[in-house]
Amino acid sequence: MYGEIDRGYLVVSQQVYDRGDRVSSASGENVITYRWASGRFAEKYRTYNDYGQVDGVEPSPVPRD
Repeated sequence: MYGEIDRGYLVVSQQVYDRGDRVSSASGENVITYRWASGRFAEKYRTYNDYGQVDGVEPSPVPRD
């Protein structure tokens, strides 16, 4: 889990793992943005970034000169 301040908002990123994922290869990431309101943090946005399949994919062909 990672947190940072971006333009006055608290942005928290959390790696998401599916069953069988290696620690080095998360399936995606939840990104939650909070704002300070009424003396507490309130969730403003929530997004999920899907990293897609990276293991077992055929390598890209090397460009020719």
